[in-house]
Amino acid sequence: MKGRLFSTLIVIVLFAALAGCAPAASPGEPTPVSHGNPTPIPQDDATEAPAGSSPAEAAAVQALAGLLGIPVDQIRVVTVEAVEWPDACLGVSLPGVVCAQVLTPGFSIVVEADGRSYEFHTNLDASQIQAATVALNWHREGGIAGFNDTLVIFLPDEVHGSSARAEGDLSARLSEVLSPEEIARWEKWLDEYGSVQIEMKDPAVADAMSTSLSFEGFGSGQPSEAEKTAMLDWAQNLFNKLEK
Repeated sequence: MKGRLFSTLIVIVLFAALAGCAPAASPGEPTPVSHGNPTPIPQDDATEAPAGSSPAEAAAVQALAGLLGIPVDQIRVVTVEAVEWPDACLGVSLPGVVCAQVLTPGFSIVVEADGRSYEFHTNLDASQIQAATVALNWHREGGIAGFNDTLVIFLPDEVHGSSARAEGDLSARLSEVLSPEEIARWEKWLDEYGSVQIEMKDPAVADAMSTSLSFEGFGSGQPSEAEKTAMLDWAQNLFNKLEK
């Protein structure tokens, strides 16, 4: 009997010691968000919403201010429209994400900063917000490896991807995965080009690879053939980084 009691005490002491070694969660650490919901956009808690703004307007202005790192007084609300979104993702399709098909009332807000317009979607009380300005949509499929990969960039700084080799949504901020040089090239394209469509396909064989890219910039120009190839390479490189 004493032997059993002694063994039990040892187990309790060991368990307590292991529990004491486990890292404690940081008090201010954010809780991970399910990819089934719109991705939350970083906001600066120290930034106050403009006086007289509706919750949806304030959410969009604060979101953009946080993403661009600028004061809210440099952002102008262009339009606010009440919308009944067709799903829980606020009408924004994210690669690899299945959205609950439930009507979700909310708002579409367009805000402007430094001559660029950005659209955000919210739910009714603006507790959920999602960037909705698609600047690039890249897709490749086929090949010997059986690729089926998608990459979508939402302005100003959000990228989502999906792959046949990975389940769910691959998400990040552009500034987290790209070098300053790659970011500078991206910004250059946004300034110079308007709507760009690129299609590339291997000869008709059983394992042919096809790649497509849609781009929407703020300019009016069109890339050269060499620059189109550079855009495809840039997108594939971004996807490879996201997948890792």
